[in-house]
Amino acid sequence: MKTTRRDKELFESQHYNRRTTRPLTFPFSRSFSSPLNGRGLADGMWFDGSNDKVLVDGSSFNAKPTGKITGVFQTASSGAVCVCAATDETDINSDLRLLINGGKFQFAQREAASNGVRVETNAAYNDGEAHTFEVKVTDSGNFITIDGVLLGASELNYTTGSASTQVWFSDVLNVDRWAIGVRQEAVPDNSFLGVVRDIKVYDEDTTTVIGHWAGHGNTDADWRDLSGNGNNGTVAGSPSRAISTDNGKTWSVNLT
Repeated sequence: MKTTRRDKELFESQHYNRRTTRPLTFPFSRSFSSPLNGRGLADGMWFDGSNDKVLVDGSSFNAKPTGKITGVFQTASSGAVCVCAATDETDINSDLRLLINGGKFQFAQREAASNGVRVETNAAYNDGEAHTFEVKVTDSGNFITIDGVLLGASELNYTTGSASTQVWFSDVLNVDRWAIGVRQEAVPDNSFLGVVRDIKVYDEDTTTVIGHWAGHGNTDADWRDLSGNGNNGTVAGSPSRAISTDNGKTWSVNLT
């Protein structure tokens, strides 16, 4: 059965007008990936853990000494998978990254393999559920919030640095790439397996959004920068739309 334009429009109206967790229905042919055993994640993108990624010119973030990153992730992976990262593509050992490492949320920065900070949550979040995150660095240090709860010292494990450590984009010598779904472009690793949506990067004041990638589709245009600053993303691989079915699980569907 061929997917018609009307079928897609119907899907879009059901998908984007959704305000509850009620199941979606699908009037068109589709191909599904393996499910996550959690609640559905509307408007997200499924990354296959192999070669799916979104790449953005990161030069506009290069000199920022403080800021904030927020977003939503959903994974059941037990490996080390990267939600997003600011990288120096000339040095694979220089980056600022947000990973899910064995289920634990990790914030880390390094320059020329010298770690500035590396902190993980004690709790694991690879339960297949959707989780919000916020990583913020100010003059007072670094802060991690998961699902709206600011985590305290007893909930975090610092292997490098401490809660007062202040490192951000400016501490990576040359941020020339912002990546979603992978740590490094040149040597792809830590490829994300699961769903990501609504990644936002904030300016030094931690309130002004300077980059926003919602992940509402599976073309380059759908990873445009919604902040209006022109930091549009380019898709590599074939990340696909994540949706929920009537059994409460999340699947990916290719709309083309």
